[in-house]
Amino acid sequence: MNNLFFSALCLVLLYYFIFYLPSQKTKANLPFKQNQATQTEPEIEIIDRGPEKEELIATLKENNSYERLETKKTQAIESLKADLTDSRKTNQKLLEQVQEDEKLFQQLVKEMEELKSEIYENY
Repeated sequence: MNNLFFSALCLVLLYYFIFYLPSQKTKANLPFKQNQATQTEPEIEIIDRGPEKEELIATLKENNSYERLETKKTQAIESLKADLTDSRKTNQKLLEQVQEDEKLFQQLVKEMEELKSEIYENY
């Protein structure tokens, strides 16, 4: 009875890993069919393009790019601050663990010395 159950279980697992699981993976990797049109820069439409208006368009685009750079910069700074605080917390935990291990080691050395002195006293 056990051999029959074991062989049935093996066949089910074999079917799952060879046939069922790979077909699920291929279905999951199919891309969605969506319109992926995105707007990267706001379009400024000026009908009469004179030299002053060209300069205005250039300054508006520069301001927009500076704003994007500033937001990227602030996000990077915040991320670095978070990483720094995490590493400080980790270092503090490691320091506490090392101190606990040092205390334990000192206690073990003391107990070994006591055991050694007891052994010498008994003999």
